[in-house]
Amino acid sequence: MTDEVALLSELGVALHGATLPADIVEERLTAVARRLGLEGEFFTLQSFLAMEVRNGAPSVLVRRMSFDTHWNLTRMSALLTLSRELADGRVGVADGRRRIAEIAALRPPYSKPLVVAAYGVYGAAVAARVGGNVIEMVVGALVGLVAAVIHFGTLRSNTIDLQKSFVAAFVGSLCAFMLARVLPAFDAPRAVFAA
Repeated sequence: MTDEVALLSELGVALHGATLPADIVEERLTAVARRLGLEGEFFTLQSFLAMEVRNGAPSVLVRRMSFDTHWNLTRMSALLTLSRELADGRVGVADGRRRIAEIAALRPPYSKPLVVAAYGVYGAAVAARVGGNVIEMVVGALVGLVAAVIHFGTLRSNTIDLQKSFVAAFVGSLCAFMLARVLPAFDAPRAVFAA
């Protein structure tokens, strides 16, 4: 694989990982490939990138990507800026690859415990917003915390990561309905919806 193809592959995965829509990722990769003197076709789905790059003989690459992209506006902005600079020719291949690695290595702005707590607060706030009382807010917060733990716990496995929304909804529903058996009467569907 040439450095140019490696750059396009790394940029595609990074842009996808920054939660950019597939059409934007493909548009950015096409512009960078054109600037590098290559013809390219790019296709991204939830967990893979396929690309065919031609400069004479075609080079085809299929690469798996993480499904969980993690919202990070700082990373997204840096990658959009870098892709523009690459497409304009202001950044070369080697420097582009180095910068992609640096951007990918940026630490998240918030710690995992803080994000887990935010899931709980969000669950409680939505429960209140949909008409829940204090008990629905408490259950919504607890189910939100369960969803956060599942979110972070599934990151190590691409197979389970693809199913995390289903797993979180299922386990969260079970928790709410189990709590309905031991807590005073509350609206379990409202609490589950919130989380």
